[in-house]
Amino acid sequence: MEKLIKNTLLVVLMSISGLAMADEGGASKCSNSKSVASQLNRKMEEIASQQAIPNGTVMIRYTIDEDNKIHIADIQTNDLSLKEIVMNSLEGQSVKLKGEHCNEGFVRMNFVETNSKTKSHFQF
Repeated sequence: MEKLIKNTLLVVLMSISGLAMADEGGASKCSNSKSVASQLNRKMEEIASQQAIPNGTVMIRYTIDEDNKIHIADIQTNDLSLKEIVMNSLEGQSVKLKGEHCNEGFVRMNFVETNSKTKSHFQF
C-alpha cells in the first residue's frame, strides 16, 4: 500500500511539474514553434520505425543554437527508458527555421502503439 501511495504521489508531482512547464511554454511561442515540433515529431517517428519505443508522454523543453541545432534542456516523463530514447534521438538534431529565430521552445509528445507500430503525436 505504501508503494502505491509513493507511486501515485510521484505521478501527481510529475503532472504538476509538467503543467508548470507547459504554462511557461505558452508565453515563449514564436512563429516557428509548430514547424520545430513537427520536425521533432518526424524524427521520433523515424526512430519508432527502427526500434521499439514505450508508450508514454514526454514534455520537452529545448533550446536552439545559432547553427539551428536542438539542445534538450529538460525532459519530463515517468518512463526513464522513454526519456533516454528521446534525449539520444533529438539532442543535436538540426532543424530548419524560416523567419523568426526561436531560442527555446516546448513540445509535448505522446507515444502510442497502434497495429504493432508506435505513433508519435505532438502538441506545442
